[in-house]
Amino acid sequence: MSFAERIGFIKELSLFAGLGAEDFESLAKCSRREIYDANTDILWEGEPAEDWYIIEDGFVELSKKSILGWLGTVGVLGKGSFVGVDNALLGKVSAVTAEAILNDLSVLKLKGEDIRKLLAKNPEFSLSLIDELSRKLNDAMKMFVDMG
Repeated sequence: MSFAERIGFIKELSLFAGLGAEDFESLAKCSRREIYDANTDILWEGEPAEDWYIIEDGFVELSKKSILGWLGTVGVLGKGSFVGVDNALLGKVSAVTAEAILNDLSVLKLKGEDIRKLLAKNPEFSLSLIDELSRKLNDAMKMFVDMG
């Protein structure tokens, strides 16, 4: 993916709608495109992780171990979705295992320190990220309520 293509992809994402041209370029410069084969884990539950992955193409299955030890799917993500933001921002271990499924997976990988700099510089982006994380939390709560 060329530099211009990375900028174009980032501009398409509503999460980054409030950013200016300089911020798009900065994100594109610090991002790295990575390809994972199908059935390859990119994050492991309980393991340290400091990167944020934005899905460019393909699908990611999120799974989590239950208290009894069985592994359950808690979500499937596609193009434009992201995983690992909590790890990248807070330096925590991954709460889920994230695996490329069905086909190869293409992601833009961003370091936590680069995202933290952008958040400190751009309050609109901070609010946009809070909004997106809130939406994800509400979706998860709705899923659990609908299961009952």
